[in-house]
Amino acid sequence: MFTIKGRYSGKVYNITWDNGKIYGDEVLADVIKDYIEAKEGEPVGFPGYYFTDNHIKNAFSSYLILRRFFDEVIEESGDIPAREENPYGVCD
Repeated sequence: MFTIKGRYSGKVYNITWDNGKIYGDEVLADVIKDYIEAKEGEPVGFPGYYFTDNHIKNAFSSYLILRRFFDEVIEESGDIPAREENPYGVCD
């Protein structure tokens, strides 16, 4: 579980991801769920380490998408997902 506090359209929101569920301001949480679902099929991550599907269930994908969603990230807390160091033995 992690929470991102960020600015979106001039307002500050706290959005929490917990095992594939998005919590926070009800209206914005629904918008973010739709935004994440719209990214299905798109690579999210880094060269050699990315995901293309089921982003809402993947902590790393959701984290990266949420960071891009906000106009400004103010604070992060909780279990912030980290990229594994070269997990598949490929060059980045």
